[in-house]
Amino acid sequence: MQPDYLCQAMELWQQGDRSAALEAFKQAIQQQPHAAEAYYQRGLVYHDLGNFHAASFDYTQALSLNPDLLKAYYARALVRVALKHFQGAIDDLDCLLAHKPDYAAAYDLRGTAQRKAGNLPLALISFRQAAELYLKQRDVENSRRCLEQLKQLRPRPLEQVAIPLLPTQLTVSSLPTSVLRSEEFYAQALTRAETGDCLGALQDLDWALQLDPKDVKAYGCRGIVYSKQKNWQKAIADFNQALRLSPQEPSIHRNRGKTRIQLGDYRGAIADLNLAIAAEPDDATLLWARGDAYQGMQDYATAIADYTQAITRLPEHPEIYLSRAKAYACQEEIKQAIEDYQTALSYYCETEDWTNYHRVLDLLKQLQQTAPAKSVVSTATTNSLRQRLLWLVGGHWEIAERLIEQVRASHPGREETWYLEKVIQDLERDRGE
Repeated sequence: MQPDYLCQAMELWQQGDRSAALEAFKQAIQQQPHAAEAYYQRGLVYHDLGNFHAASFDYTQALSLNPDLLKAYYARALVRVALKHFQGAIDDLDCLLAHKPDYAAAYDLRGTAQRKAGNLPLALISFRQAAELYLKQRDVENSRRCLEQLKQLRPRPLEQVAIPLLPTQLTVSSLPTSVLRSEEFYAQALTRAETGDCLGALQDLDWALQLDPKDVKAYGCRGIVYSKQKNWQKAIADFNQALRLSPQEPSIHRNRGKTRIQLGDYRGAIADLNLAIAAEPDDATLLWARGDAYQGMQDYATAIADYTQAITRLPEHPEIYLSRAKAYACQEEIKQAIEDYQTALSYYCETEDWTNYHRVLDLLKQLQQTAPAKSVVSTATTNSLRQRLLWLVGGHWEIAERLIEQVRASHPGREETWYLEKVIQDLERDRGE
């Protein structure tokens, strides 16, 4: 039975006898010329001895025999950095990360290679990813070291931001769990806020902004979290900063618009929501929000038009019916308001949402208590206007109806008395009365 030279070589290396180890690796390779592991292990010995060219040759041989020997990519990248073959090192690390996307040390080394190659923007991304992954793995020291690299590469923004004291400012429960530039990170932060952990969400987003003070999505998400806390001024400040960095971002205009409604800045809200709607014209929630802004300005007819469009796109959302019901009630269009309340009640009944069902039922009862008196006044006014119009058209009501329809087409969403008054005013003006 032939001796196992590979095992002997590894034992000799571990004992510190590098010369004997190299001889044993030579015999192991002669014994098994297709053994990728033998070339890889001998490469480690050459690397340890500072013979980087020989190490690189052995790693290359190992990979030619077994392209799936991922550790050889990292080892070869290390010697390529030492040999100043930076692009080769980056290529090796890209291959490795394609198979192991959570390998923090590979991002770290890639950042070093990119920095030495003069590609600072890509180095920033690599060090940022390494810092986040190290922190996820509770490797605080390496995470701090990568943060220092970021500070050195981007001195102006990061000198103004203190490097976080990771052990005290971030707890294990508040650590980000995915790469910062991924959508999953932002979605997770918002989910934490939705479930009541606004503090944890803010810690994640603060940390993201310490790594990249120009992260538009982080500002946008933090603004949303502040909004959930009803901290409107901080929310607006974050949305403003996001728009300075990306002026045409529809999602930021959407969220700033909704926040401005809470502050009573209805015109500003409409301006933001108009930009968001231009980018996403079929988004019912944007039309609904703009309707709220118009209702805040007491422009009930325009609010009703927006609510109606929103309902056509999102017909099973009871809260939009409630918003339109309030606008109808403010215009004293009681019948339409009652219909919208009844529609909302039906949805809440079908979904067995009894809390909201009883809330809406109370609103409906309050409206019905005031409806009779207002209806009498409205009916008397309407009858008087109809009689006036009938006299102006010589008793031909079909002519009056055509005139009313023409005005209704030009000014949708108004109440009946408005159309009657408009037609009467136009006829009297034309007659010079």
